[in-house]
Amino acid sequence: MTTDGLVSLSYDGALLCHLETALPHLEEVGLKATFYCEPALLLENLPEWAHVLASGHELANGALHGAVMEDGSLPGWTLQMVREDVIEAKALLEDLFPEQPDHSFGFPWGKALSDGTDVTSAAQDVYPVVRLGEHGVNKAPWEPRRLNCVQCDDLDSSELIAIAKQALEPGTWVVFAFEGVGAGDRAVDAAAHRDLCLFLANEPRLTVLPVCDVATSLASLRAQAYKLV
Repeated sequence: MTTDGLVSLSYDGALLCHLETALPHLEEVGLKATFYCEPALLLENLPEWAHVLASGHELANGALHGAVMEDGSLPGWTLQMVREDVIEAKALLEDLFPEQPDHSFGFPWGKALSDGTDVTSAAQDVYPVVRLGEHGVNKAPWEPRRLNCVQCDDLDSSELIAIAKQALEPGTWVVFAFEGVGAGDRAVDAAAHRDLCLFLANEPRLTVLPVCDVATSLASLRAQAYKLV
């Protein structure tokens, strides 16, 4: 895998629109993505999500997506409470999908704060790959426990594609984060999402992989470089 032109598509919450709208767009063009699953919604449609995993997508830990306020904060939560929630959801994913070797953790959009305290360390203690809820692209050298994401609500086709093209800049990894796709909160238009998928699939200079797959490949490349030195 090259370290140039890296893009990941991620979807927050295990929503019905991800199954009904986003997934068909991905499957149409052969792209694989990361789905940050809120446990209760995951269990509501477990057979469908098992099929998603079997199709090559990443089912990742989105434990906090059902608990946060609109701004991404967790008022009243302690670091220990967050850590326990993350660990419990991690155990559930591993129990449900033992065939999946690894997966990442994704915070909801916004600052992961509890009464002013940054709680990101609670997930970083548990996961080597953590997508934050903070908006932005990632520049080398990447820190896999502190990945920014591009929040896509209300972006149109041209805006999404323009952001994807930023990945063509050396040392840039763009992680898109979607909530609603065609419906739901913070939604992106379904046609805009499909246009992005079509662009990504037809741009040979871009490598599109789930979040954990990119992080694992980058870690392997760093290890190889270290051995050569």
